[in-house]
Order: sequence, then structure tokens, then C-alpha cells
Amino acid sequence: MPFIYRIDRASRFVHTTVLESVSCPDFERHVKKKVLHGAESYLELIDARAAKVKFTPAEVQEVLAFLKKAAEAHPLGPVAILVDDDLGFSMMRMISRSAESACPIEVFRNPAEAQRWLQARKARTA
Repeated sequence: MPFIYRIDRASRFVHTTVLESVSCPDFERHVKKKVLHGAESYLELIDARAAKVKFTPAEVQEVLAFLKKAAEAHPLGPVAILVDDDLGFSMMRMISRSAESACPIEVFRNPAEAQRWLQARKARTA
């Protein structure tokens, strides 16, 4: 399993680390586990800097369809994704722009910027 995550219920925050390459089914399993734990609406920081995120165009569409379907059943919280390569940044940016109706997703290279973005989202919902 390429995802390791920690749920902080007090602060309504999920910190996820991606350890290896991620497939579309891996991503779907991760979201389903958040739903199972009642954490789907929490803020989430996904640190994917140690992973290679490579989805085919068909998988990108599959991820988007999954997110939209999941958001219809359960409100999804904001997600900040940390990446450190150009391909991962471009791919995640494309997903983030297309997933806006399902949940706010933003892509970052800098952890501090990702945390600031998440805290701004938290302030809006508090």
C-alpha cells in the first residue's frame, strides 16, 4: 500500500505520505478509507514528494469521475498535494483544476505554502 496516513480528529486533519508510485485504484482505496474513518471532510496534506505520480489520461478521467461520485455521497475536504517533479506537478494541477466541483485541491512544491493554503481553508469553514 503506497499510502500511510494519520488522522487527527481534534484538528480535523489528515496527514498522508505517499511512499511509492500511485495507481488510480490506490487513490480510490485511500479516499474510501478516509470515508470509512469519517475523515473525508477533513483537511488533508498529501506528501507525494517520495513518489512518482503517473496517471494515463484515461486514469486521470477515472480519478475525476471517482472524486465527483464520492463528493455526491460525502462532502470532501480541501486537499493540498506536495510534489517535487515537473510531471507530477503538471498532472496534479490538471486534476486539481478539473476536480473543483468535487473538492478543493491545490498542488505545491513548498510544504509551508501548502500548510498556509490549508489553514486558510480551515479559517473559512470555522
